[in-house]
Amino acid sequence: MAGAHALLGTQLRVEDAARLLATQVDAGHVAHRAAAARWLDSRGVTAMADHLVVTCGAQHGLLLALGALTRPGDIVLTEELTYYGLKSAAAMMGRSLVGVRMDAEGLLPEALDMACQRSGAKVLFCCPTLHNPTTAAMSAGARSSRSAGAAIS
Repeated sequence: MAGAHALLGTQLRVEDAARLLATQVDAGHVAHRAAAARWLDSRGVTAMADHLVVTCGAQHGLLLALGALTRPGDIVLTEELTYYGLKSAAAMMGRSLVGVRMDAEGLLPEALDMACQRSGAKVLFCCPTLHNPTTAAMSAGARSSRSAGAAIS
């Protein structure tokens, strides 16, 4: 424990203690968001730091997305087998989940079209890579055809 105290003391002398101990900005530090924007840019995705939010993990990000895109009582479409964290978040926030039939690669396009028409949902949550809980991965062809259908609906 003495080593941890010494390390903390050294860090507080090196860093601006007020900055380290201050209340954090809701969207994350500007420097962190700027670094994320540069990283995205290096991968061909243009993003402004002011448009990014640093989260405390996937569940926090999921809660923020549900809060920003939906209201209590709204329907959220998802795969018929879906991430338990989504189920918990939706229940806690008063959102209803509607499962969409899937095959070995994920959502079935015709089932997604039907679910969109019947439910009036405006939000879809899906896991095309390492689907939770099945670990399935959607092929590039399936992603392309299924995302085109989702964008039209």
